[in-house]
Amino acid sequence: MSWFIFTLLSITSLAVAELIQQKILRSKENEIDERSSTVLTYFFPIILVLIFILFTRHRAELFSVFDQGVFSYLLLASFTASLGVFFYLKSFNAKNICFSLVFMSFSAVVSTILGIIFLNESFYITKFIGVGLILSSLVFLNFKSAVIEKYHWYGLVAGVFFGISYIMDKLVVIDTSPVTYLFWSFTLVTLGTFFLNPRAVIETIKVTKIAEYKPLMISGLGFMFFNLFTFTAYTYGGEVGRVDAINNTEIFLVILAEYFILKQKKDIKIKLITALIAIVGVYLLGVF
Repeated sequence: MSWFIFTLLSITSLAVAELIQQKILRSKENEIDERSSTVLTYFFPIILVLIFILFTRHRAELFSVFDQGVFSYLLLASFTASLGVFFYLKSFNAKNICFSLVFMSFSAVVSTILGIIFLNESFYITKFIGVGLILSSLVFLNFKSAVIEKYHWYGLVAGVFFGISYIMDKLVVIDTSPVTYLFWSFTLVTLGTFFLNPRAVIETIKVTKIAEYKPLMISGLGFMFFNLFTFTAYTYGGEVGRVDAINNTEIFLVILAEYFILKQKKDIKIKLITALIAIVGVYLLGVF
């Protein structure tokens, strides 16, 4: 399989996870905030991945990330990802989630530039055209109904942190397996988020109903597979800027879900046109 196939799998997983997270954070029936949602969402995948590691060949490399060179990248990746996830989930409080995702797509610009500088990634014109088409499609999609809320700016901040984090991710998976890195990255991000305000997280856990854990677990699986497929794409030669830009097209999967499942047909023409523009961008990044 090629890096492009793994990237397509990752955006599908991310779309599922984000749809569920949006429902959780905007529900009036629970009191789960962004920080607690991050901790609870990531906890289930951590347990699953650890069990998998302990009963497979990955057990022998569980502590390989503590190599002096790799560990520094791991810490930086976890720190920036923790901040990225926090601001990312906080942006979901906006009434128009799609525009939050547009702001977060700035990560593709950050990761593309840093990838060229620090990872010697390609400088082809088709790469920049592909990234430009995808980002343009996201902007055009929301331009007419764009009412910028304060929560959208959290999405922009998240995009910057994620762009940096993705570079660190690739530097780590070059020297260790995606599965092992997945466990440690999720663990450190969860711990980092928890210790930002442990009392608030504990209080939230106390009042969270058992039924509310089910969507958190499903969302956690979505984020787990998204990261696993993304890390694997890097090991198959995927450039950070290309993978990141393609991952940003998951917004169109969210739109399709809203259309077919939630029957939301508003502005369907502009949505289809921008989706086609994004598909052309994905094609340029995946083929050329």
